[in-house]
Amino acid sequence: ATGATPTAAAATTEAPKEDPVQKWLAETERLRDQLRQLVDQESATQLEINQITNRIYTPVTSVSERDRAQNELGIAQVRLQALRDQISKARSELLAREQEGPPKKQ
Repeated sequence: ATGATPTAAAATTEAPKEDPVQKWLAETERLRDQLRQLVDQESATQLEINQITNRIYTPVTSVSERDRAQNELGIAQVRLQALRDQISKARSELLAREQEGPPKKQ
């Protein structure tokens, strides 16, 4: 029983170290995926804004429906601006990572 303990301890201390280049590549790819998702959300929100705008300017509509659509439009526009801010931040971060490049092997 005592012979198994040092082997287990040695296995835990000799865990394979993560390659910094592979870690950088994985983090950069994760950032690209996040950026793609944000751009997709931006497109969907823009389409939603277009649909709401069409409801506002429908020739046959009630005042309450128009007011409700205008409230929804305001909310969607705020959401769109927040998405655009996140996209801008993610693009800046991605650009900085790509310009810096992966860590150099030592």
